[in-house]
Order: sequence, then structure tokens, then C-alpha cells
Amino acid sequence: MMYSNDYWRNFVDDPSNLFMFVFFQEPHGFYPLSDRDVMQSLQHSSHRYHPTTSLRPRSKQNRTAARPTTISPTYSMGEYRQGQAIRYNKMRSVLVIQPNSTQSMTDGLKPLTAHEYFTAPSGPKSINNEDDAVESVKHCLPALQKVLDQHDGFLVACYSKHPLVPQLKSESAVKSSRKPVTGIFEASVGYSLQVIHPDEKFGIVSTGKVWEQILSEAVEDFLGTGSEASKRFAGVETTGLNATDLHDAPAEEVRRRMKSAVKRLLSKGKVGAICLGCAGMAGMDTMVREACVEELGPDDGNRVRIVDGVVAGVAWLEGAVRSGF
Repeated sequence: MMYSNDYWRNFVDDPSNLFMFVFFQEPHGFYPLSDRDVMQSLQHSSHRYHPTTSLRPRSKQNRTAARPTTISPTYSMGEYRQGQAIRYNKMRSVLVIQPNSTQSMTDGLKPLTAHEYFTAPSGPKSINNEDDAVESVKHCLPALQKVLDQHDGFLVACYSKHPLVPQLKSESAVKSSRKPVTGIFEASVGYSLQVIHPDEKFGIVSTGKVWEQILSEAVEDFLGTGSEASKRFAGVETTGLNATDLHDAPAEEVRRRMKSAVKRLLSKGKVGAICLGCAGMAGMDTMVREACVEELGPDDGNRVRIVDGVVAGVAWLEGAVRSGF
């Protein structure tokens, strides 16, 4: 159903309609515009509207006219405004960087987001320790430097304190435009701390045992808390598999090891969030949820947040790019 510009002008001009919330539609969600933004948009006859958002009338007699609707201009790329200033008015591009050279691992991430992906052209097939992470930078950076001006934000999809994150932040093409960069490790830790209750902790389930110490130290460094991190951090439990094993090993063996690691983590206190500590664990949240329910029961088990670093990272980058901080 279509509504004319006159309809919307009359609706907004009606003083009884004091509470109006209009959202600007984008491919990944809806974002709020102020009433003034809406009025300005209505003055442009080239815009076309279709049913959208929530218009809440103050008076009973206007409820029929003010049914839930959605407003979406034809250029539905979206924009972020501060007052009258358009801070960003074109489609944002986030590049998800998979720094090992296994294309199938990159393909496993693609169902998570519609953004563009980069796979290391050479180098380690799987990043199984800090040396592999350092080596992967040598293979990724030359190719990435050629495309930094083509994207608005960058996500390093390796669950570690990966040196590519600070390296990209130091690139002039990134610094000069204040383009945000983060890793899936940093994004998942930051997200977890914001969603859990102050009395809860977050923990990480990862692959090989070597990551237990590496990631524990990385959390302490990231939070800047040293050993005090234990107040909010339950620790790291691992499966004994490497990143490629997660997809190449028998499915039942992967499930058994994942669930065992999750249950060990849950035994370490009141855990409110579990981070999937490897990009190769994308899509494995179902087996993590099963372990939570088996260990804690359906009520408490379903309350635990399962945090995918790729999803958390893309969400943060989209917000950071849109805000223009």
C-alpha cells in the first residue's frame, strides 16, 4: 500500500501525533531519523514511500491513519545524520580478511554476512600459533595495501591477538580517513563484556591447547587488567583440534570435543557468554547451545550468549563506519 506525500505531511502536522518514530531502511536493519529529517524528506517529491515503521498516535481517533508503517526512500542505502549534517550517505563496505590461505575456511564465513572477503594468497593453511600469525602478515599485507582505499572498515578473521590488526591501523590509507579496524578476538571480547551481567563472566572455546595460554594473555593485554581479568574472564578451554580439523575431522568427533570443552568452561563459575574462539567455528553455535542446555538445564542453558566474533566484528564495524567517529 502506498501513501502520498500529502498524507504524510498531514499526519506529521497533526499536533496529536506527538510520538513518531521513523526508521531509515538499510540492507542490515533500520536506523532512526529525527522528525525534522522526515519533514525534510517529505519535501522532495522524487522520494517514494512504502509501508514501514512504527507511528504511534497520541489520540484514539488517529489510530486508524497511523497504522504501523515503514518509510523507505528509493535510495535505500541509508545515511547517518547528526542534526542537519549527513555524516555518511553511501553504502558502506567492510572487508572481512581471512589471513590463512585455506579458501574453504573463507567460504564457511560467507553465510554470516554479505560483505566482501579476502583470503591470504599464500602462507599458512591454518594459523595454529603466534608464529603462524606473524608469518601470515607477510603474505596478506602487500595485497591488502592495494585495496585499502576501496573499503570503509576491516575485520581480521583470525581469533588471536593478530598483528595484522595494528599493522592495518598504521597504514596511511586507513589513518587518514579514520577507517575502523578490528579483529574477531577483540570484537567478541568487547561484545561479551557489554551483554553479560556484572556478576557474570565470559569465556572462550578454542582449538589447540596452545591457545589456552595465548588467548588468556591476550585477554589480559586487551583489557589492560593483568591477573584482575579473572573477575570477568572464566578462561579458555580447547578442543585439541586445529582450525582445518574442525571441518575435516568426523562430524561426531568435532561435536564431542566441542561440547566437552564448553562444559569444562561452564564449570568455572557463572558464565554468561561463550566466545567461539576460532573463525573455523562459524556455524557451530548449535552444538555449543546443546552443551549449555545439557550442563545447566534448559532455562539457564538458553540464557548463555554464544558470541561469533565475525558477526560481532561486522556489527561493530558497521556502527563505527556509520557514526564517523
